[in-house]
Order: sequence, then structure tokens, then C-alpha cells
Amino acid sequence: MYTTTETWIDKATMIYIDQPVGTGFSYGGPLITNLDEGAAQFVYLVGNIWNEFPQLKSKSLFMTGESYGGKYIPRYSWELYQNGTFNLAASLVGDPYTAPLTQRTHTYLVPEALNVIDDSNMPQIAALQKNCQEILNVNMTAASSTCSAIIDYVTVVSGGVFPYDNRIFGVDWDVVEDPVTGYFSAQPTATLTSIYQAIHVSASTKVPVFEMNSGAVGDALVNDNLIDYSSYVERLIAAKSPVLIYAGEFDAQDGPKTQEYWLRRLNFEGSADFWSQSRQVYWVANFTNTTDLINGGYWRTSDYFEYLTVPKAGHFVPNNYFDTSHAFFSDYVDGKKLVCHKADPSGCSVVKDRCDAMQNCNGHGTCNQTTGQCQCDAGYKFADCSKKVIDLSTDGAWE
Repeated sequence: MYTTTETWIDKATMIYIDQPVGTGFSYGGPLITNLDEGAAQFVYLVGNIWNEFPQLKSKSLFMTGESYGGKYIPRYSWELYQNGTFNLAASLVGDPYTAPLTQRTHTYLVPEALNVIDDSNMPQIAALQKNCQEILNVNMTAASSTCSAIIDYVTVVSGGVFPYDNRIFGVDWDVVEDPVTGYFSAQPTATLTSIYQAIHVSASTKVPVFEMNSGAVGDALVNDNLIDYSSYVERLIAAKSPVLIYAGEFDAQDGPKTQEYWLRRLNFEGSADFWSQSRQVYWVANFTNTTDLINGGYWRTSDYFEYLTVPKAGHFVPNNYFDTSHAFFSDYVDGKKLVCHKADPSGCSVVKDRCDAMQNCNGHGTCNQTTGQCQCDAGYKFADCSKKVIDLSTDGAWE
């Protein structure tokens, strides 16, 4: 961790909402049991905030969240969009838990790639995948823990590798998280009273007043846990409401390796071209060395959907790689799209390098300047068009 002079609030007014009711400092009831209820409550809340501060009504609204936000950001953004009274500008979601079955059954991929587990663990992984898939039609309440058993197994046999960031162990993350989760329990009563008054939760009926994770909320939402919300991402894109999904590469639970299976199933205008295009390098400003740009990730783009994979990061991208998070948030506030931060806007493209690697198709084809792939002339084949097709029936091979 390091200190930076830049923050997201340099770009926008930030409103942090503890939701659903029962999480963080929020209190009241009844607790919601599904995100349809949550969406209705959320729009009601935002409407009240806008009425209290009418100057916000003319401002662009950017929805941001991560993890379980992969469900509630698309769902709530869609509710805001349908309401029609809010100026929804874009939705940004980090390491989203959007398509649970797909993601939970692929949580072994990053650990396998890093050799945290190996081939000897694959029979156990296969058995746990089967259990997850079979229980969905039998007992949704129990399915959540059954499907989590895959990453739980990886954590146990790896000696405690942290599921949300496979570069470290759980004990390493405890050092970061414990001061936050234990902050309020460590404060004297007088300090807590002052804090609670300042943030208007003195009348809270919840014990403790602050909960980083609420077991009661989790229990109420248990049947929502494995519901797929990817259709709401499709709806937003179809409505021309921009969506950015970003993910830290070392996140075994909700990183790129578990995301792309459901992302590639999204049906939107230009989706085929989206996945065939060459990714660009997302060069961004370096806050610790302002003279050089740094690699902030790799991105694909379309008119209303973008996907960014972030290096040097696990589940908590803004914490792990703040420079990238500040850059993409700033890009969206400024123009609702990622941009190349090099002086030459074409400097983020690697198409030339891809074409050069294939000898520019060896004079027997054309290298596509969007995909970086060869389109071979008639009579030639292979990725780099280096192989001549021989017609055995006409080239005298049988003489």
C-alpha cells in the first residue's frame, strides 16, 4: 500500500451506499430476499437523495461496485434506466459475481495455472463440479455452499492460498483487512458515540452497529446467491447504456478466468467482432513516477461494452492497482469509454506486432488491422499463410 495524491473524488461526487439493508451501517427491515426487492428500494432511496439535493438531478450518474455488485449493479442500473428520471451515464463493475454457476465451477483455473494445484487434483475438482451442477435442481438453499466447495478445496490443499488473490495467503490479507473490520470494536465508547452521531446512525437498532459482512443478510438472500444476472448486462448494452467490466488477473473466484465463459455468451450488437478484435494495452499514468506511463491492463471495446483485465491485481483492483482504477474511472467520467493515454492514440494497439509475428502473412494474404490475424489468399493456409495447398488430383502427385 502507498499514499497517493489522487483520488476518485477528484473526478466526481462520491456517494457510498451500504446496501442491502443490514450491511455496513445500514439498519432497518425487513431484510430483502431477492434483488428485485433490492432494486425497488434502491431507486426509492436514490430518488429521495435527489429530492434532498436537487442539484444532483442534472448530473450524470455512474454506478460502480464489485464482487456481489456483479449482480446488483446491472440489476439496479436497469431499474434506474427504466425509471427514466435519472441520468444514468454508465455502469462499472469489478470482478463481478454475475454468473454464479459458470464462475464457481471454474475457480480452479487460476490456481492450476499458477501451479497452486496440479493434475493430481483434477479428479477431486471434477467430483466437486458434478456435485455443484447436480444440486441446483434439488436444493438451492444448500447449493451455495456446495458450489463454493471447489475453491474451498483449493484453499485447503494449497495451505491457505487466498482465493481472491492467488499471489498471497489468507494470513497475508488478514493484516490488510483486520484493521478495517476491527476498527470500531477497538474504539472507546466516547469516540464511537461521536462517529455514530456524525454519520447519523445513533438510532441504529443493529448490534454491532457496523458489520462488514452480515450473516443475517446472507441468510435472507441465500436463494439469490446462484441466480444469474448476466441478462441485465445485455439489457443495458442493448439500451445503449455503457458497461465496463474489469477484473484482476490473480482473482481465482471472480477474475478473468471465470468471467470470460459467461461474457462470451453475451448477445449484443457486434459481439462476434468484439471477441475477434486484438486487445489493446491500457497504458495509464504512473502516480509514483509521473514521467512514464505504466501498463494498466488489456482491453477490448465496442460501442457500449468494454472489458478490461488488470495485471498486478486480485479481487480488489482499486486497492491492488490504484493507478489503473483512477484511470478507468476518469475515462468514464470524462467520456464514458476507455482511451489510450499515449500521445499517439494508436500507441496502445499491438496489431502491428501480431502481424509482424506472422511475417505479415508471407506475401500470401492480408493481415487484418482489427484482429491481427491473417486472411490467406486462395491456395495458401496456416496461421501465417506459409503453407501452399497442394491439390493431389491436379499436381501430378499420382503419376
